[in-house]
Amino acid sequence: MSATPDPSPIQDTLQPEEPVADGAPPIEFLTQDEDAVPVDMGPLDETLIKIGQLAVRTISELKIEDIKVVDVRGRTSYCDLLVLCTASSERQLRAAA
Repeated sequence: MSATPDPSPIQDTLQPEEPVADGAPPIEFLTQDEDAVPVDMGPLDETLIKIGQLAVRTISELKIEDIKVVDVRGRTSYCDLLVLCTASSERQLRAAA
């Protein structure tokens, strides 16, 4: 029986139901796997939240679906947030990239 890890720190900063600035859709955050080692990097700073909101707003304008933001601070050396999404075609995917 494994203990459920705490939710990602990003969830404490901006909940998915909470509206975001400039009419962008809400950001949906993924939680950690139950097998993952919890890493508490503390709350996100305002700049990082705005960058995540900008990415979601820009991608959503391209009719991309299932946009999710993952807090990967402390898990990767190349980024702090990872944006995942679903595109209906390769052309749409390239436009979002």
